[in-house]
Amino acid sequence: MEHIQDKIFYHIGNFDCGKTYTIGCQLNPFFDYFNHFGYEGAIDWDETKKLLSAYQLYARERIFEDVRTEMFPNFPSRMSCIWLIPSDNLSNRIAFWNTNISHNSKICKLSCTGRIHIADESFLASRFGYLPTYRTDAIQYWSGKFQSNSFVHQEVIFTGTIYVIEKYATLNDIVQ
Repeated sequence: MEHIQDKIFYHIGNFDCGKTYTIGCQLNPFFDYFNHFGYEGAIDWDETKKLLSAYQLYARERIFEDVRTEMFPNFPSRMSCIWLIPSDNLSNRIAFWNTNISHNSKICKLSCTGRIHIADESFLASRFGYLPTYRTDAIQYWSGKFQSNSFVHQEVIFTGTIYVIEKYATLNDIVQ
């Protein structure tokens, strides 16, 4: 974990330009999703697959949060953080993360002051059927170990204060 002050990062999301936000005091949209997910009554096979996938994702996130609380309590929580993108190799990083994020989101340039944790997102790979592996992966993730050789798998999670400097519709709109 590292403390940063007024450091520039990017984020794929929907913040308003010129505003300041405090991150870390409430559930982020990724985790809040689980408060509203589910089905009532009978469901078909496609809905069953979605439900199982969501529960598996929830189990992973709970295990990662349990490990963080137990072993790394001062690190930013994945439940209330936002994900940041460093400015080096920006086009490759945004192309990678854009495949996993809503296409309605914009690219925000942020000035960030707070706590970051840099980890290898490949430890978050889905593993159906054997949950103890998630605990091992969570320890590696929170320890800052890397198993991937690609910089695009670097995940930066953040809690603190952000100021939205600029907002871009696409990567092509960013002038560096």
